Amino acid sequence: MKLKKLLTMLLTLTMLFSLAACGREEKPTETGQTPSPVQTGEGTGLEEPVNDRAKSACYISNKAISSDWDLLIWKGFQYLELEGWTVKCVEATDSAEWAESMMAMGEAGYGMIFLRIDSMAQTFEEIAQEFHALYPETYVIYIDSYLENDLDFATAVPCDPWEPSFISGYVAAKTSQTGKVGWIAHTDTVNMRRFQYGFEAGVNYADNGTEVVTAFTGDGFDTEAGYNTAMAMLENYDVDVIQQAANLSGLGIIQACEERGIKCIGVDDWQGDKSEVVFWSTIKSMDHMVHSIANMWYSGEELPSRMSFNMASGNIPYDTRDLNNLSQELQEEVLSLCDGILDGSVDVFYGDYKEYYLGY
Repeated sequence: MKLKKLLTMLLTLTMLFSLAACGREEKPTETGQTPSPVQTGEGTGLEEPVNDRAKSACYISNKAISSDWDLLIWKGFQYLELEGWTVKCVEATDSAEWAESMMAMGEAGYGMIFLRIDSMAQTFEEIAQEFHALYPETYVIYIDSYLENDLDFATAVPCDPWEPSFISGYVAAKTSQTGKVGWIAHTDTVNMRRFQYGFEAGVNYADNGTEVVTAFTGDGFDTEAGYNTAMAMLENYDVDVIQQAANLSGLGIIQACEERGIKCIGVDDWQGDKSEVVFWSTIKSMDHMVHSIANMWYSGEELPSRMSFNMASGNIPYDTRDLNNLSQELQEEVLSLCDGILDGSVDVFYGDYKEYYLGY
């Protein structure tokens, strides 16, 4: 598949998915209802007030909504919209706009504000007391964040990739014929390391001697960097499966795998539509996280300062369409592995991985 075609696919919002056993399936919408496209604005100046603060949520992003990760987040807001919520996305691409955008959304009456990255969350903490004094009924969520905070009106919620990556590592090890699999991310962050170590833990759990080769593209938005990184790995190591966790640069990794006929594991949302070589995807159910956390807040449940959205709380580790890409034996092993993770009989933080257990 040509790079241009890959990039074009990013502009299409994929179908909504929901829970089905341990995997994801298409989620039907109610009769006569259709989700809105991503509605964006600058979020500065006077905003049209919302009608019901208790059922309104805003997503403030530092990037244009284009990656599968961002689109997956927006699906969660679409679920809320179908339930009668007022939702909005603000693309505050200039960091100088962040504080002003937060204040504007508070003034507009949004009950919940979801912030995209840690640096944006840190900006909020600089204005937190002033914000809370002005808008005491607004609650803030740090999306996919491991930040600690002592605020009683903000929660950091990582959609933890450890368990889905563990399952993907197991699948990669069981699928590999060469005994070497690759793992490529964009940059070295806490979140990316949880992808990596969870994947390695799953590979080792398969216990068949498979080795993991790792690399970083250096830029989550440079598709060419992803392509070159994957090509370098394929030229220097005999890997026959590559897991990518590289945001938009991951499209370049998929392209390289396609050109070389190498199996690839996608990330965040189902990426089997990107290329036939993507036989499995490491799902991060950001959509379900947004939907679940918003409804917990709406129902009056007290949210802690930090909480992990894992499989037990609704994170779905794979898409059901990928099961058919596996042998019957491996399908049964994956289902058993998921059951074991959920009932506690499979410890994904075994041995030296114990230090990565979040404990919240």
